[in-house]
Amino acid sequence: MDARSSLARGLLLASLLIIPGALIAQDEPEIVPEWKLVGQVGTVRTVYVSPDGLRDKYFVAQVLQAVVAKTDPARTVQVMLFDNPRFTPEGLPMTHAQMLHLKAQYDRNPKAKHERFVWVSVVDRNSSPPKLKETEARIRPGVAE
Repeated sequence: MDARSSLARGLLLASLLIIPGALIAQDEPEIVPEWKLVGQVGTVRTVYVSPDGLRDKYFVAQVLQAVVAKTDPARTVQVMLFDNPRFTPEGLPMTHAQMLHLKAQYDRNPKAKHERFVWVSVVDRNSSPPKLKETEARIRPGVAE
């Protein structure tokens, strides 16, 4: 066996070992949660975020960054995150059914030096309007702790 055929066999063997691993890695594409800016009324932005996306605080911070980046830094902004695209309002006021799908809210008021993120959960869905509970979290546009 000469050096060329030995090299060719070595390269063939290496490619047989490397290529299947690369193909396996390509079979599992990275799944990126879905989100969409649905409504914009004055200072309020309503955003649909898939339930998978809402479970990832870092993804939520990225969504806030993308939405808030389109707003003048000197202006007040409120971003409301919903878990169902059919119940994400395009305008305000919200219906009671839409309130049941509000899952988080971010508020920023530069003049008052106020910035706050809260998770929203339904305490009583049968009251009118539904009673909601807010739980503060350390999430800001682009940052989650």
